[in-house]
Amino acid sequence: MPEDLENDSSDNRFSWKRLVGFIRNVVRLEAEIQDLRQQNSNLERRIEELQRIVNNHEGQLKVLLTAMNSTTERAVKAEAQELAAAQILRLMQAEQSEKD
Repeated sequence: MPEDLENDSSDNRFSWKRLVGFIRNVVRLEAEIQDLRQQNSNLERRIEELQRIVNNHEGQLKVLLTAMNSTTERAVKAEAQELAAAQILRLMQAEQSEKD
């Protein structure tokens, strides 16, 4: 090879060393891009798995909240009925006391 082709000078002349370095960088970048694509694919699969888990938990929470709300509503109604019954008894007793 001619000496001026091997010389890695800072001018714009052709250099085998610079060309090999450029090609090496391109190949390295392509390999890194492929690795990043694989990592991205793995992350997307993991996100889908986590989304399924979140959706499952959301469904379970909805069932639990519905059950808790129903239970609380029944308890409030039962307490209200007991209070109403007690009040009616007090009123009836008061009326009976007035008659006596």
